[in-house]
Amino acid sequence: MAQIILLSGGMDSLISHRLFYPDAQPVFVWTGSRYQHHDYRHAVQQVPQLSTIAGPDLREWANGVVPHRNSILLAQVANQFDASEIIVSAPRGELIWDQQPAFHRAMEKVLRGVRIRNPLRRLTKTQAVAAWLARGLPRAELLASRSCYSDALLPCGQCPACVKRWIALKNNGLSEYYREDPRQHAEELAAMGTLRDLLRYGLRPAWEAWEALRR
Repeated sequence: MAQIILLSGGMDSLISHRLFYPDAQPVFVWTGSRYQHHDYRHAVQQVPQLSTIAGPDLREWANGVVPHRNSILLAQVANQFDASEIIVSAPRGELIWDQQPAFHRAMEKVLRGVRIRNPLRRLTKTQAVAAWLARGLPRAELLASRSCYSDALLPCGQCPACVKRWIALKNNGLSEYYREDPRQHAEELAAMGTLRDLLRYGLRPAWEAWEALRR
């Protein structure tokens, strides 16, 4: 049975693959999102021998989020690759339900015999980037990844993926270009409206947003 890692072309899955599961089989799943052709191009740059499967065309929200995507991806990969383990990449501080440890445990019960592992579960995105740099891996390779919900060639700088990526890079002394300055959107994150929101997101991720704004 196979050990599979879901590779999206983004920064998180690249870090998981290179640092924690270099021997796992990388798989890219087509979901019909408006930005998937960019994701695929970057994923192939990371792993030229990348395996791909065609998933169903899923409904995408206006902000780029594809609801329930991970439950469908996990089930399809488990089926088509006879997977014993599936590696996902969700840093600490993610709010989407199907990136939470409780969801992964629930999916393990659904996919009997399949373990779901998340090597980034205790690392914020800032800490994950720091781990990459501490290992001495190329900065250029990390920056060549793509984390954006826009279908434009240049990352938008305003979607949640861009803002969280900007925070992580900024806190590690790295920079890149965006169509819009992510700073204004990071300010909204750092200023979380209520204590409940702040606790839900996590004290450290919110503090990291504030740190990035200070730099």
